Amino acid sequence: MPRCFRVVCTSANNNTINIVMKQFRATVRASGVVVTTVVYAENTTFATKILQALFGAGNVISIPAEI
Repeated sequence: MPRCFRVVCTSANNNTINIVMKQFRATVRASGVVVTTVVYAENTTFATKILQALFGAGNVISIPAEI
């Protein structure tokens, strides 16, 4: 059964207020099972870094796409 994980990340720049996070969808491998997940980040680079931190660099199958 596929599961969806949601994570929110803000940038290191604390000078901005009320940043609207974008949603990104990507395919990852979690415990040997391929699943689609959604993360919230400012851009594709941050979304990729979040996914790599959560699942490991070798387990991020697709580049995050904004939805």
